[in-house]
Order: sequence, then structure tokens, then C-alpha cells
Amino acid sequence: MSWPSRTLLVLALAALALPAAAENAWVASTEIRIVALERGEVIAHLAVAEDQVVAEIGFDAAGERAWVASMGGLFPVDTASLRVDAALSDRPTCSVSAARDADRLVALHLAHAGDGLADRARGVPTTVTLQVYEASTGLPLAATELHGSPLRVRVSPDGGRIHVLDSKDALLTVLDGDARPLAELDLAPDVDGDVPLMCTDLGQAADGGQLAVLRNGGPGAALVLVEPAPVARESRVAVRDLGTDHRGRGAAYAGDAVHVSAIGHLVRWDPASVQADWREVGHQFSLVAAAPSGRFLVLASPTFDPVRGSGGLLIADPEGKPLRVVELPDISPYTLAIQP
Repeated sequence: MSWPSRTLLVLALAALALPAAAENAWVASTEIRIVALERGEVIAHLAVAEDQVVAEIGFDAAGERAWVASMGGLFPVDTASLRVDAALSDRPTCSVSAARDADRLVALHLAHAGDGLADRARGVPTTVTLQVYEASTGLPLAATELHGSPLRVRVSPDGGRIHVLDSKDALLTVLDGDARPLAELDLAPDVDGDVPLMCTDLGQAADGGQLAVLRNGGPGAALVLVEPAPVARESRVAVRDLGTDHRGRGAAYAGDAVHVSAIGHLVRWDPASVQADWREVGHQFSLVAAAPSGRFLVLASPTFDPVRGSGGLLIADPEGKPLRVVELPDISPYTLAIQP
């Protein structure tokens, strides 16, 4: 074997021997704790707005940039230095989503607390602003006002479609990349219109080919699967019953499967199967997130140990088998995200 060939072989074997890229969980209440999933250790603390609840965290495809949606505003964060840059908006922000393959960021901004209370006192419907930004610069590009109770927003990987979940009306609003409404999808075709429902999460498959809504109320817990179509109003909506005994909180894609966090349980729905797979996980894990690499599934509990007042994480393999547990003695997690 020639010297160049031996060198290339050695380099190739060395590359195969390198450990997989590290992945971190960002878990937050009013502050963020960053947990190394491989080691199960807290490696950093971060605060973006003092005493303000963090509602959601989004990342760019490389994991180099985070956007923290909090009741104190929307903040960009450099994930290497943990530098918090100037807020893109100082309005309370309940959701944020970054396009994987496009320079687009979308967020749901609420009215300032005082303005919202004043509007409700006058009987004026409160509105939520769907704002589209250029992700690289934070430049506002487009916006539209939404009524009702918008809770979660997801932008497609190419930035061309935006989906907004209403938490109380069981509706999914579809908009184009410039925030122009295209259609409204009924997420409760199986339920009478006067039955109270609550939608708690909106998951999106990595390729944007399917969305999963966790719906509670009426006949019980349900996973509503939406397959976007080129013509928005022709998108397919299918309801998968999860039973009447449990209520879900979070929904996350891991490969082709959807994982749902319920009280004391983890539910795995594989589209290739008919039945949902229920597993007891102990504690009251209420949040779920999947590592983009597919190596980890993570659940968070706001009440890991009620006596000590601690929260906690369960780090599991892709099938939900527990690997390690991390107690968080100083926060009660409200949101969870995995940094690529």
C-alpha cells in the first residue's frame, strides 16, 4: 500500500473512532439549565430576562444560534459563548420556530401585560402577532394579527409554510412564508362543536411532511396528525385515540414515530402500527424532546422531588429505555429543547 493510501486509511479510521457530536438539553423555567446528555450533567446556567418565564427555545440547524421566547421578550443567544444579544422584541413571546433550510424565523408575540388586561376589561378581543424575521439579522420581514388563543408556531424547513396552533379552538391556521393566511384546519372533526378541548403542543417532523397536535378533552386524549398539502385547505387531518385515562402535555418526533409525554407515562405512536405504545416512566414527566441525532429521548418533570422542590430530566434511548436521571434542584422546568 502506498504512503498516501496508508495515510488516507489512517485518517478514515480515526474519523470513525471519533465520538459522536455532543448534544445538550436546554431546560428552563425563569432561567435555563444546559445539560450534557452524554454525561447527564448540568454544564451551564443562563438567564435572558430576570424573573420571566421561558416559554420555548428554538435553534438553527447547526445548533450555533438559539432563540429564547420568554415573557420578557425574544432573545437571540450565541450557543458557544452563551452571549445574549439584544431582544428582537420586548413583547411577551409564547413560541418561536426557525426554518432548517432557510433564513427565516417566526414567533408569536403577545400584547404587553398591561395592554392585554386593559383590552379584556374593555371587552376588546386580544390579539397575538405572528412575526416573521430574517434569522441571520433579526430584521422583521412580515407580520399578521391573529385572534383566539394561539399557542405554538412551526415553520416548514424551507420557510414557505407557517402553521399556528390555537390552544382552545382546536384549529391549525396555515399561512405562507410572508404570514398571509391560506387556510384553517379543523383539529376536532370527531368532536361536537360545543365540547371543550385543549391543545397543548405542536410537533413537526424533521422534513416538514407531518405535524402532530396533542389534544385533550371530549372523548379523551388524542394525537391529531396533519399532512400538509400543496393546497393548504386540502391538507389531511387524522385523529388517533390515546384513551380516556390520561392527559398529555408534549409531542415530539423521533424519526417516524411521535412521542407523547403524559402523566407518569410515555406514549409512542408509530405510524406503521395501529396501537399506541404506553410505557410507565415514573415521576410526573410532562415535557418531551428528541435529539436531532436520534440518539436520545428526553423527558422533563417540574416536580421530580416535591419534598425538595426539585425538577428533573430523564434521559432515555430512542425507544424510551431510561439511561440516566438528572435532578435539577433549583428550577421547575416549563420548557425543554435539544440543541443540535
